This record gives sequence, structure tokens and C-alpha cells, in this order.
Amino acid sequence: MADLNWPTHIFNTPDQAINLLLAANHLPRDLPRVKKVAADALGAGYPDRQQAHAGINTAIGGFYADRYPELLHGARFIDHVYRVMNDLFEEVLIVSNSPELYADIDCRKVPDIYCAKGVLAGIHAGLVHARSDRIFVVGCDMPFINPQVVRAICTGDWPEDVVIPVLQGGHEPLHALYGRNCITAIEEQLQAGRKRIISFFPWVNVRELGAEHWQESDPEGLSFRNINTPEEYFQLRGEPVSLGLSSKEQQRESG
Repeated sequence: MADLNWPTHIFNTPDQAINLLLAANHLPRDLPRVKKVAADALGAGYPDRQQAHAGINTAIGGFYADRYPELLHGARFIDHVYRVMNDLFEEVLIVSNSPELYADIDCRKVPDIYCAKGVLAGIHAGLVHARSDRIFVVGCDMPFINPQVVRAICTGDWPEDVVIPVLQGGHEPLHALYGRNCITAIEEQLQAGRKRIISFFPWVNVRELGAEHWQESDPEGLSFRNINTPEEYFQLRGEPVSLGLSSKEQQRESG
């Protein structure tokens, strides 16, 4: 029998991976329901490794930001984002399949139409349910949102279906303007199993906005900073804690 020198990859189950993280003190044992929360995050489907890292960390950090804000020594980020949006727009929607979490926020909550399809499905739901022909989409994990930057994106005389800021790191789809003409193109991508937000861009008209449109109001681009990892949640609140891969480790893993 010939020797097989094929590369071997050992994949841990979510439970095994969580036990390893706990043993290495990458997950604090005293966090409420930490094993269940981490298992749900690890068990979700992701299109690639980079989005898996971001999605897992955001899911874990977001859970504790929403359910246990006292652990973060302050209010939820979504409360701040809502207040900014409510001052700027006549209607604010929260797209969530768990509306009970936001019962205290005075706006409409709408569910995904395409369930378990990621952020792209959330944008689709917002477009379908909104009363206006265009919507400004912002992530609820963007605590430094700047009203002047939002106005710069939304008040231009843009005829395109998508108006999206572009930074050195690429597009900022969770700080962008979308029109109803995007609905059909988004549905086609979701039905084909494609979840990348920009996957539908080739089928609509897109205007990319450079830094000159907002640099005067936000020279550091903080408006576009979202909290990708649980570490960043706690560090922002002044209490560093390790909940997994650091940002630099994630970059090495995805690079």
C-alpha cells in the first residue's frame, strides 16, 4: 500500500472549540451562559474565514451588549445609534428577529424575510418594509456615528441605486444609502445562496463616495468604526478582557 502524504486538517466541534478556549482563558468562565452563546456563534454558517471571525466575535460581544449591558458599564450601542437616527430621519426601523430585545426603543421592528441569510437579508428587509424609497443603513455596533457624515451621504443629489462610502479598507456597506431598485437584485443573490453585501452591486447603479465628502466632519473616519470583537466592546468601556482572537491575530489568520 502506498504512503499517502496528504495534508490533514483536524476540525473541532463547537463544544470542543469552546472547551479549548475556556481552558486557555480566552473565554471568561464567569460570563452568563457563555458556553451556549459561544456555541451558537460558532455553529452559524459563514461564507469564508474572514467573515466567520468577524461574525463569531460580533455575535458573542453583541449578545452581552444587548442582554447584559451592565457588564459593559453603560448603555447599549443601539440606543445611541437610534437616538442619532431618530434626530435625522422621519422613520427609523430596526431589523431584528428578536424584537423583544428592543421593546424599549420607540420605533418599528421588522424581521428578515430571508431568514438566516446574514446582513444582506437585513438590508433587504429594511428596503421592503420602509415607507420611503431610499433607506440609510447603519450597523447597531457603530458607536461613533457622526450626524454630519450621515447628512453628507444622504443629502447629495445622487441618482444611483446605492451610495456607498469607500475607505482604504474597501466599501462601507453598513453606512450607506440604498434604493428600492436594489430589492430584486438582492433577492436574486439571496436565492442563489450568496450573502456578501456587495454581491448585487453589478446589477444596480452604484456611486462610490471618497473621503472628501466627509473628511471635514470626521477626519479620522471614526464614524465607520464598528466593534468587530468582544475585546473591543470591553476595551471601549474601559475593562479589557480576552474573548478570543485579537484583531491582529484575525488579520494573520485571514491573510
